[in-house]
Amino acid sequence: MEPKGTFLLPPQASTIAPEIDALYMFIFYLSVFFFIVITAGTLYFAVKYRKKEGESFSLTSGLRHNTKLEIIWSVIPTILFMIIFAWGWKVFLQAHAIPANAKTIHVQANQWAWNFQYSTLKGIGNSNDLYIPVNQPIKLSMYSKDVIHSLFIPDFRVKMDALPGRNTTLWFEATAVGEYDLYCTEYCGLDHSRMNRTVHVLSEEDYAAFLADVVQPRKFDEIYQASCRSCHSLDGSIGTGPTFKGLWGRTSEFTDGTSLTIVGDVGAKYIRDSVYNPNLQRVKGFSQAMPTHKNSITEEEIQHIVDGLKFLDQPGEQPPSEQGN
Repeated sequence: MEPKGTFLLPPQASTIAPEIDALYMFIFYLSVFFFIVITAGTLYFAVKYRKKEGESFSLTSGLRHNTKLEIIWSVIPTILFMIIFAWGWKVFLQAHAIPANAKTIHVQANQWAWNFQYSTLKGIGNSNDLYIPVNQPIKLSMYSKDVIHSLFIPDFRVKMDALPGRNTTLWFEATAVGEYDLYCTEYCGLDHSRMNRTVHVLSEEDYAAFLADVVQPRKFDEIYQASCRSCHSLDGSIGTGPTFKGLWGRTSEFTDGTSLTIVGDVGAKYIRDSVYNPNLQRVKGFSQAMPTHKNSITEEEIQHIVDGLKFLDQPGEQPPSEQGN
């Protein structure tokens, strides 16, 4: 059963979530308490010492300070701040000390997709959603291919930036089987809001079954949803990149003044080059926004893309790689 949230916070679905929530609620209720005390005191003194009707003007007390009061309002906040600091430091260390038995999943971020890579006995598998086992520490080793992104899983209370040219790490341990939201929380361009994915927390048996299948090459639709949909439409509408509608058989003009009709082996080579070296031949009217997918799309998946584009405008027809599904 998936955990339930409260009116203030989402569900607690990781081992670190209760620790973070306890500190958050302590600070929240402490703030509420002092807000009430200060507001009530302000109102009390405003009423008690207001100028009453018929009262003559008089000077207030010449008292300049009160040592006892000054000690109280200096020492008590200092003690509270030190408690919050020590508590926060303890939780910070828990959140950043990665257990030795943590499973590593590599995360690649780019505009505007996530790619999760799993090492298995059969090779490297990829998925655009995150799949993890329950009650097992997970380490995410992350990097970005273009700009700064930030991976955030609210129900786990974890967040970490994915940076270009640098690896960052994040760990957590999910405590309940279910599906949880994953977001990019660093504005990264036009389709930033579409970098939302799902975290699938599986039982040990289901996770083993997932790993057995994940190495299989993805079909056209899976690749499109994971890596292409943010920039390339299927309905002819203009996006950050050229539409896929009618691409096979189209004559494209490039920024270097050349042109190419995308058919046959020449068309297949152009598509491969566009995936692995996207700025080799850039279509006129479009910016240099596409990253390389050398590490996230295999040669076999390239063929699935070519097959998918060939059959895209033929309703009812399936490319060879999709038949039987």
